[in-house]
Amino acid sequence: MVVSGYLFFLTLAEPWPVSTSGSIWDAFAAIGTVAATGVAVLLAWRAARQDKGAVARVVSAWVTDEYFPDDRMTSYQRRVTLHVANESNEPVYEARLNVFAGRDRRPLGPLAAPSVISVVPPRRKLDYDITLPLASHVGTEDPRAELHFTDPAGHRWRRDVLGALEALIGRPCRPRRIQRRRGHQIRETLWASSSRLSLGWAHPHWTLPNLLRS
Repeated sequence: MVVSGYLFFLTLAEPWPVSTSGSIWDAFAAIGTVAATGVAVLLAWRAARQDKGAVARVVSAWVTDEYFPDDRMTSYQRRVTLHVANESNEPVYEARLNVFAGRDRRPLGPLAAPSVISVVPPRRKLDYDITLPLASHVGTEDPRAELHFTDPAGHRWRRDVLGALEALIGRPCRPRRIQRRRGHQIRETLWASSSRLSLGWAHPHWTLPNLLRS
C-alpha cells in the first residue's frame, strides 16, 4: 500500500509535458495510467483496513437466558450463562465483560466472570454461570453482554450489547495500563506516607524521592 501511494504521488507530481505532436490517444493513455494507479491505492487501502479487523470480527460475547423444569416437574429454574468466544486463529487479550439487564439496560458489571480475562485462546469459547449473582438484582430481564478486548496487533475494540463492532481510538495496551497502575500505586504510597506523618510516627527514610523510586 505504501509503494502504491508513493507511485501515485509521483504520477501526480510529475509535470506533464505539453506536446502538440501527440495524439488524443496519448492523452487518454496518460489519464488511464493515473486512474489505474489511484484504483490500486484504493484497493490496497481497503485490503489493509479489512485485515485490521479480521480477528476482531469473529470475537463476540452474549448471554443465554434459559428455563428448565425442576426434578419434580412443578416449576422452572432459570439458568443464565455469559459467553465469550474467539473464533479466530489468534488469541485476543485484556477482555473485559459487562452485563446489561432490564428495560433501561442497567450495567451490572462482569458478575461471575473475571474482571479482566488476560487471554482468550484461539478457537475457544468461555462460559460463566451468572445465575446466582444475577438473582441478587431486580429487573434482570433480557440480559446482554458488552465486550472490550485487544487484538494481536494491539488495537482496542468494543462489541456492544447489540453486537455492533467498534474500533476504539488509540492503543491502550499493556505498557500504558502498567504506567497508570504505577502512578496509582505512587499516589497510594504518598497518601499512606502523609497519613503516617500526620500520626507522628513517620520513618526517617520516607522522603519523596525514596517513595517515587519504590
